[in-house]
Amino acid sequence: MGLKKSRKNSDTIGFFIMLFFFIGIPLFMIKVFVASHSNREVKEQAEESLLIEKEESVEGILSSIKDRALSANSSSYGKEYHLEKDGLYALEGPITDAAKILDKETYSYLENFLLLLSNETSVQLAILTLPELSGRDIVSLSLSYAEKWKLGSSKQDNGVLLTIALKEHQVRIDTGYGSEGALTDAKCARIIRNVIVPSFRLGNYSSGISEAIENIAGIICKDPSLVTIKSSEGETSSETMPFVIFMLFWGFFIFIVILGLVRGGKSRRGPSGASFVRPMSSSFSNSHSSFSSSSSSSGYRGGGGSFGGGGASGSW
Repeated sequence: MGLKKSRKNSDTIGFFIMLFFFIGIPLFMIKVFVASHSNREVKEQAEESLLIEKEESVEGILSSIKDRALSANSSSYGKEYHLEKDGLYALEGPITDAAKILDKETYSYLENFLLLLSNETSVQLAILTLPELSGRDIVSLSLSYAEKWKLGSSKQDNGVLLTIALKEHQVRIDTGYGSEGALTDAKCARIIRNVIVPSFRLGNYSSGISEAIENIAGIICKDPSLVTIKSSEGETSSETMPFVIFMLFWGFFIFIVILGLVRGGKSRRGPSGASFVRPMSSSFSNSHSSFSSSSSSSGYRGGGGSFGGGGASGSW
């Protein structure tokens, strides 16, 4: 009788421990997530209020750049591009339109806009259009160009590369380390999804690229006058993804443990002895590819910025 009572007490204690482990911890994680999400919303509201207060002074910078860019001309439209020994194009200007998809007026505006932006803010944005990927994936190829061209200043790493592969109908935005804070992966995805893709599907490549560049510049320079995408739309889904993955993994783990307990209970009642279910473990590792840089063959050069794979991809 004493042995049965002791086993019963042990089972009761074990039950409450498991109850805390399987229910208490997830509830605690939910509470932490809700609190962090609320703090993020408060921070976003404060940043938006600050932007509204500074809108006139900030807006004046890019508005002035845009006005001057619209009135300037370009002599490099229609130029030919040649691959270097590494199979990549050299950085000869802010636009490398190898796929020939920009019209003359838009090319001229964007070239002057990006040159003025680089000279007056140190933010370096570049456009790369490719006829095809030649068997490579756009993520690695675009990152190769970003690392080769070294867009952005070496201190701020505030470079961004917009890459378009015409044949494969794929697009990619790569952000430098210093640009990732303002131009998050979620915002890059939203620019691709809400700005680039709708225009590209209609064949309006010039307008899609132009509006995307203005959104990127407006977000990095905190100028709301050039930003057409909403500040918080779709942000939550990206930020909640780690939490969702955690909860799914937790549910799977609970299922495995319960299954093991059920099997163990059945085996204790039979002659075959106890059975054990060992949870599986997995490990993940991240690696970054590095690429050698080469100097530009013209006066336009990257500022030494670094990239780490931040950004987003899409297709139309």
